[in-house]
Amino acid sequence: MRRLHLLLFALVALLFASCSSDDDYVEEVEIVGDYTYGMFVLNEGNFNAGNTEISFIDDMFTGVTNNIYRLANEGDVLGDTAQSITFYEDYAFVVVNNSHKIVVVDRHNFTLIDVIEEGIDNPRYMTVVDGYGYVTNWGDPFDESDDYVAVIDLETMKVVESISVDFGPEKIDSNGQQVYVAHIGGYGHNNILSVIDVTSNSVAKEIEVGDNPNSLQLVDNSLWVLAGGKPDYADGGPTDGKLVKIDLGSLSVTKEFDFIGTSPSHLEYDQGLLYYTISEEDWETYETESNIYAMELDSSTLPTESVFFTDKAFYGAAIKNGLYFGGDAKDYSSNGSVYVYDLLSGEELHVFNVGVSPSGFFFTE
Repeated sequence: MRRLHLLLFALVALLFASCSSDDDYVEEVEIVGDYTYGMFVLNEGNFNAGNTEISFIDDMFTGVTNNIYRLANEGDVLGDTAQSITFYEDYAFVVVNNSHKIVVVDRHNFTLIDVIEEGIDNPRYMTVVDGYGYVTNWGDPFDESDDYVAVIDLETMKVVESISVDFGPEKIDSNGQQVYVAHIGGYGHNNILSVIDVTSNSVAKEIEVGDNPNSLQLVDNSLWVLAGGKPDYADGGPTDGKLVKIDLGSLSVTKEFDFIGTSPSHLEYDQGLLYYTISEEDWETYETESNIYAMELDSSTLPTESVFFTDKAFYGAAIKNGLYFGGDAKDYSSNGSVYVYDLLSGEELHVFNVGVSPSGFFFTE
């Protein structure tokens, strides 16, 4: 029945879209209360403003519901600068960086279940292994000696262990036996990947991967790590970006690709291909652009031509089922937009108005 209702909504939306001559038409149809099928958009908000929120776009792209946490919890405020969302069973864990907490909600309706604060300090990202959540924490971002990965028992929602790691742990993923942590460097810069053995909850190895690693993709028995390089204002910067392939059996780098003079981001894997984005913004003219590139897993060189081009510089991006999702933060203080493109043609399919600084996309399926 739900799918039939969504189909009717989609047909109505299509009818109105076909009758409109406005190229800036934005789809805004609220579907409140059922967030089982679709995509969550994390709107980071402004640092110290406490205006982070979550938007939801249904799986048929008929509309967007903004501020779903506030709607589900009688106007309650989610917190300051949310960083990521992780799903486990019927839970969604919203990692709220500058509020130093993890908000646990029902993933289907976003009602509050619990808040994890003890043992959490500047949390960033989370992965789940055998009923335990592993969460990267910066601690004091200026202190390079207090960074750690918190281990949470997801039955009790309590931190049961802290694993000391090198500074600036950021993106995190797991294959069930090991946890992989990319160290972007907090308010500084780092260039390593930590491998954590989950049987001992200790760091088994550190692997150099390039300056400021910003995204990870597990594909078969390999881990691909994309590093953006240092910016020109950093000590020793600028440095080139890098893409490395790590064999998870030997924990050795088997391929390296250097980006000359560019800073890649948003590494994604979809339908047998790796994708990454190179976004640029001219701070004098405010002109922006993004080029999206696709790469075969067995390629020996980086692609020279992009799959498609857009005149937006995306703060967040994701790829799923042949679609590219880009979060346009605009001026980083007013509400942003989400753009949906067809990867093959580069055609813009949908635009949705969301909250401030859309930085992450999290799919329910």
